[in-house]
Amino acid sequence: MADLTTTAKILALTFLVASMLSLGMQTRLSELRSLVESRSFLVRTLVANFVLAPMLGIALLLPLEPHTAGALVLLACTPGGLSAIQFTSQVKGGAASSVAVMFLLALLAIFISPPLLKLVLPAKVPMVIPYGSALLFFMVFLLVPLLVGMLLLGKAPGAA
Repeated sequence: MADLTTTAKILALTFLVASMLSLGMQTRLSELRSLVESRSFLVRTLVANFVLAPMLGIALLLPLEPHTAGALVLLACTPGGLSAIQFTSQVKGGAASSVAVMFLLALLAIFISPPLLKLVLPAKVPMVIPYGSALLFFMVFLLVPLLVGMLLLGKAPGAA
């Protein structure tokens, strides 16, 4: 029998793949393209997630214990994640906005979050960023299920 950690990982990955597949089955490529071309939407999304959230996280650090502060700054500087699927579905535009925001934040977080964290974490905290593994994870668990869902929507809309 698998231990709890392995079971939790399998369930989290299953949720992620199923969510991205589901979002792909609700979203056409043309909808994504129009959202990505919306400069004001992209700028507001990036500023909110990569500027305002870290600033708020850092501002809230003052009265907190070190372990709590560390967790908060980590969350503030790394947007996206599994919970972003749930929250981005509330964005105006429905599934297409969810896909665009989730996809964009997950991809950019791989490259933007490490420098943000270096700015706010103590210098003695070592940071090793496995960029190859992060990009592989992104492609296997986000991009592929999304594209499969979109392909299914295009080829068999009734099944999607």
